[in-house]
Amino acid sequence: MRRLFIASERSPLRLALVDDAGRLQGAWQFTAGHESLVGDRFLGRVLKIDRGVDAAFIDIGEPKPGFLPLAASPSPPVEGQVVTVEVSRDPVAGKGARLNGRIGEAVPLPPGSRPPLRLSRDGPLRRLLTRLGGELEIHADTRRMADELSAAAESLPTGRHLRIDYRPQRDWSPGLAEIEAAVADALEARVDLASGAWLLFEPGHTLTAVDVNSGSAQGGAAGSAGERLWLKINLEATKEIARQLRLRHIGGIVVIDFIDLKDAMSRRQVSEALRQATVGDWEPCWVGTMSRLGLVEMTRRRGGPTLAEMWSPEQDRIRLNQPDP
Repeated sequence: MRRLFIASERSPLRLALVDDAGRLQGAWQFTAGHESLVGDRFLGRVLKIDRGVDAAFIDIGEPKPGFLPLAASPSPPVEGQVVTVEVSRDPVAGKGARLNGRIGEAVPLPPGSRPPLRLSRDGPLRRLLTRLGGELEIHADTRRMADELSAAAESLPTGRHLRIDYRPQRDWSPGLAEIEAAVADALEARVDLASGAWLLFEPGHTLTAVDVNSGSAQGGAAGSAGERLWLKINLEATKEIARQLRLRHIGGIVVIDFIDLKDAMSRRQVSEALRQATVGDWEPCWVGTMSRLGLVEMTRRRGGPTLAEMWSPEQDRIRLNQPDP
């Protein structure tokens, strides 16, 4: 069963998700006043309809108007109309939040409500627990946090199996130092694989590029032996790429440059392996087919800031719950 460790003794609130093998799968830092808006609902007003991008711009009270694709609206909006929307992606790079108008149920409005108005504020912990889904062991380092989580769990969707307890950091396994090291590694561009191959993650403004390099695993292989080795490395890379996308909270378009494979069956095998590796992701993913050049396009829904954005780049050390020196 996956385990979620919560460090709440000191601000900011930090969390680490670990799988059955003790490997870090996700890490979050929540700073007061900078929480994600994803999942929150607003009463907004339509400012403009842009047919060029098939979207409406909605005033929800944020610095930038929200972006509502017309396909995500239950009916064609008109300028000046009051609408209820849900944030599906946080504001990024000077752009407003992405919105969804197909909420599925009526949202109660306080008497005298006028836009713009924030209708819900679930808080980062409850929102995260809802997104993660499935069975989960939660270990909080304070009794107060354990009690708050137990109360919040009662309002989560039915069918969830959560085990919540108070567990001081000295009893964490993996320990705090191991979690810190894994977070620090995830902030590096390079990821080494067990075979001697390595990955390079290069985030950009419009997409993230991932390069698969044979490294010391190539061993002078050629011909059919080389093809088998490249396939083996690519298959190894698919599992780690899927894990790193979750751990780094990478969303949007991802283009992966695998080692070239001549055989079409092998290319399909790699694409399917990557597709299977993303099945357990808490954010929806789509994986395309591999081109003759070894490129695979995929998408992963944005669920908030990236790991690098949560942990500010000016920090020299990564500490899940340690005061500054």
